Amino acid sequence: MILLTMAHKGEAKYFIKMMGLKSNDQVLYTTTDPAYDNYLLLITGEGILNTLTRLPYYLAKYGVNEIINMGTAGALSGDLSYKEIYPVKLVYGYNESLLFHSYPSTIQLENSLTCISSDKRVDNEDLKQELSYHAEIVDRELWAIAKVAKEYKIPYHSYKIISDYANEKICDLVKEE
Repeated sequence: MILLTMAHKGEAKYFIKMMGLKSNDQVLYTTTDPAYDNYLLLITGEGILNTLTRLPYYLAKYGVNEIINMGTAGALSGDLSYKEIYPVKLVYGYNESLLFHSYPSTIQLENSLTCISSDKRVDNEDLKQELSYHAEIVDRELWAIAKVAKEYKIPYHSYKIISDYANEKICDLVKEE
């Protein structure tokens, strides 16, 4: 079983429609379409803690053998293109300081980026600068997904679309888009 993970339902709308997914609990989506019967979609919720508490239950319950994470990320550098999709090769965690463990993706592509998952939104230049020493993009969940995947010995990979440039304070605009 392949588990698609996204933080918010807004990020998942296209997949829910395209794959004919339905949910009983507004968190896990399944389909009766035979073309996608090997897929589940999980809304992890925003942030490291939400993901760490939600993801293991569904991995165990459904016998997941691969995780694909998709979602938005903020660029920590102006060199990245807005609305461009990038594969992620490695993820770090940040919770007031850099977390000790980093996790490589099981798929390494040529244009892959490094991501750092922050426990809070990047809303100031000092935090943006600190995170940019470690990664090119920032999100809120991937580190937790990678940590759980490693613990359960499940391969994971991730693709992030640049939704904003970190510290622009445009969360409402990102939600609209």
